[in-house]
Amino acid sequence: MTRFLLLCKRQLMQPSFVLLCLLLPTACLFIHNLEQNSRSSLSIGLYAEPSDSVYDSDFISDVFTKLTSNNHSITFQVFTDKNTMLEQTARNELDCAYSFDKNLHTKIIYQKDKNSITCYTSPSTIMDALSREVLFAALFQQLGKDIMVEYMKESGIFKESQIELAPKLYYQYQNGNKVFSLEYQYLNTLTTSSAPEQSPTATAMPIRGFIAVLLLVSGLAGGVTWLNDKECKLPVSAICSISIPLLFMSISAILTLFLTEEAHSFRKEIGIFFIYLLLLIIFVRLLLLFIKNPTILTVSIPVLTLGSLIYCPIFVNLGTLMPFFRIMEKLFPPYYYLLLCRYIIT
Repeated sequence: MTRFLLLCKRQLMQPSFVLLCLLLPTACLFIHNLEQNSRSSLSIGLYAEPSDSVYDSDFISDVFTKLTSNNHSITFQVFTDKNTMLEQTARNELDCAYSFDKNLHTKIIYQKDKNSITCYTSPSTIMDALSREVLFAALFQQLGKDIMVEYMKESGIFKESQIELAPKLYYQYQNGNKVFSLEYQYLNTLTTSSAPEQSPTATAMPIRGFIAVLLLVSGLAGGVTWLNDKECKLPVSAICSISIPLLFMSISAILTLFLTEEAHSFRKEIGIFFIYLLLLIIFVRLLLLFIKNPTILTVSIPVLTLGSLIYCPIFVNLGTLMPFFRIMEKLFPPYYYLLLCRYIIT
């Protein structure tokens, strides 16, 4: 026990290791805050000049309703006063704003829509192009039915019953999956029981990936320490040398999970760490059977770290793209930590 405490004291006397333990929660908390800020939506203003016809007014109202209800990453706000909207845009309270001329529907149908929609951008925004795509998608989704019906009437080759049926078929194909469908998966969130619609191949958040990689680095650093002690003929156990840095880094990692609100059940998190640390001890100990030189093991640390970041599903799950990555990711311990998080936490 005395020897173990002395080894722990020696570990804590290494400034670089202590700095790394302190840097982990600090860096991950910074990343977490960036993620939270990146989720904040864009603010877009909408204003329409009063139209002369009820049909044009209803059309603009339908477009605005669709924009304000169906977009989560972009927040659309409808204004009744144009000057108020422009003032908020100038003060950067809105990323950009759109002003629609009156009778917009009629102008578009009869191809007299030039300069009928004006975009005002705030001084600092660079996202106006993205908002423009969303806006025009909603605009022409509402407009497509009328363009189709107008074309059918002017062509003279369609029966009246077919023209009356066309709007119904338009909405049927628009809201269904008759033309094409899109399947997607979240790569930056854990699959949870409350969200069964997410794909089972979703990866853990980058914060957990960083923790898994740093624990691997700590275990390898413990292996290097043991090889140096062995050369100095110090009576130190390899398991002990590997476990001590892992122990301190695990404390830092658990603190990180709770600070960044990534932690779930404390019991489950401890269970995951116990299994993963056991795996790392076995992994490093097996490496030490083949690597006897501390310099070689030190050189292997950046190789294993870079391989973990590339092949393991930390940022992007490349295994969904090529079978080769699905094989390579299993060679690196962080993959199994992410796998444990996925199946034990959920």
